[in-house]
Amino acid sequence: MSRFYCPPEKVREGAIYLDGDEAHHIYKVMRLRPDDEVVVFDGIKGYKGIITSAAPKSVVVRIIKAGRTRPESELNVSIAIGLPKGKKMDLIVQKCTELGVKEIIPMKTERSVVLPDNKDEGKKIKRWLEIARGASKQSGRIKIPAISGITVFKEVAKLSESFSAVFIGCVSGADCAFKKALKDKKPKRKDGVLFLVGPEGGFSKSEIELAKKSKISPVYLGERVLRTETAAIYVMSVINFFYD
Repeated sequence: MSRFYCPPEKVREGAIYLDGDEAHHIYKVMRLRPDDEVVVFDGIKGYKGIITSAAPKSVVVRIIKAGRTRPESELNVSIAIGLPKGKKMDLIVQKCTELGVKEIIPMKTERSVVLPDNKDEGKKIKRWLEIARGASKQSGRIKIPAISGITVFKEVAKLSESFSAVFIGCVSGADCAFKKALKDKKPKRKDGVLFLVGPEGGFSKSEIELAKKSKISPVYLGERVLRTETAAIYVMSVINFFYD
């Protein structure tokens, strides 16, 4: 059954009112028409419904069942990513969303090559949110992960106080594997877990030292050096395996 997203304010009085890209997708791409059944989610709940009217710019769906059509993971995982080059962040957002991340924090580090200005930053965040929404639709999630504004490393380090377990990936200087560190700390599913992934070239020595002072645990992700996007996906996969 086809699945679509709408903002919560578009759900009212037993019906869902879709417009813009979603209406276009329903009508032009999927070629759905009145009496076709669809699933819609708004970031809070999922709905099963029947299309009552359809046009290229406006689709109305009558709700026949409300509730979580598929359970959302209880995992409470945030991942901070040192800004990578090119469109690698697109892949990170997509795959980490599929793997259940709750929040993605784009992060400026000493070795970040890409440092967008304020105007470009807004465009990038909007694009990443669109990718996260699409990945949530595809993977059956109810909630769309939050994507924060681009944050400098030292500010992310300060966030460590808000989480029950915080880790930073290191190419060298860490004497504990991530899997072992998870077992040792044993954070519960609903506890906040934050993982910091470095950009190309990894974190600087001063950043690692600041992380240690902030009680962030340095860990390594295996014997091989991983690309930024691979490391992010690996971290989410290990966490899912650990809990599920």
